[in-house]
Amino acid sequence: MNEEELTDGASPIRRRHKCEFAVFSCIRSGKLPSTLWKKGALTKRQVDHALKKMKEEGVIIKLSYAAWDTCVKRLPPKTRIPAQCVGARHTHEVGTKKSYTTRGHGIVATLEIPKLTGWENRKKILVKAGIKFERILQGQRISIGKINKIWLCKRSIVFYLGGLSFFAYSAKEAALNAVNFLLEHIKLLEVQLRIGSSGLKMGKGYKIKFSREHYSLIRNALAEQYNREKKKLHVYDERGLWMVIDNSFNLNEMDFLRAGSAIDESDFMKSYFNDLNKTRLTPSATLEGMRRNSEAIAQLTNVMDYYGKNITSHVKSVQALGEGVSKLTTTIANLEKRFDSMANRLEEIFDSSPKP
Repeated sequence: MNEEELTDGASPIRRRHKCEFAVFSCIRSGKLPSTLWKKGALTKRQVDHALKKMKEEGVIIKLSYAAWDTCVKRLPPKTRIPAQCVGARHTHEVGTKKSYTTRGHGIVATLEIPKLTGWENRKKILVKAGIKFERILQGQRISIGKINKIWLCKRSIVFYLGGLSFFAYSAKEAALNAVNFLLEHIKLLEVQLRIGSSGLKMGKGYKIKFSREHYSLIRNALAEQYNREKKKLHVYDERGLWMVIDNSFNLNEMDFLRAGSAIDESDFMKSYFNDLNKTRLTPSATLEGMRRNSEAIAQLTNVMDYYGKNITSHVKSVQALGEGVSKLTTTIANLEKRFDSMANRLEEIFDSSPKP
């Protein structure tokens, strides 16, 4: 397995470090990563650094002490998407970079699962696996890794990520970080429950749906103003509440709440405020410009109406002049006939008169 195979060609951003390829290939072949530094191929520091990076990206998962497994068949190319920043309980303690603009949080994800043998007796499976659980109406509740609330139901598994935050540069990237985090824990759950080779996949992949998701624009200028003045902003439409301003963990957030559309709404509002900052076109300035345009259009309409009336008057005058010219032409023609008749009569009188 060489570098070209693992990346499907050169990454559009940059290639991965050779240490990551070596460690990934080692894990993929079923060997312990420690064999690399024990044989002198890499240093222990290089192996640990590569393991940390790939674990943050959701490429590999730690099964137990010194034991790892891969979450993908081939190592994906390096991207600029940041690894998820997750705080198990205190999200305000997570070191968020100043460049991050979005926080994903309050996520509840439902994993649809296939029909598993013995799944109706989940209690026995949990007891055999040594996993502590609580009985609830929908099934059993357990905790795995950093997720404290996982509900095991008849045809699904619900992951409650309410105490976790995913910081990124956009809502889409925050959602991707949340998905990678979920995949890591799903793989861990498969191992602990000792589910077969197909695992919890539906067909070729996992079927995950976010039934609740919040994405916030952090350090938002409008939110800072509202929070400074101790004002509240709740925005509703025909489907209910979809945006609020709050100050969770002193981050001055504009929070988008509606599952299914929160990602698009968050990224749209982010672009809107960026455009507002670039163009400096505030709503009042836009309304003033529209008012001036309306006045100009009204003046132009009056001018056009004035000229329209004049043109109508001129058309009537031209029509009257045309009728007068027509009558004058007829009169002249009649006069010409009368003159001709008189001339002929004079000639007859002159011809019939006695000659001297």
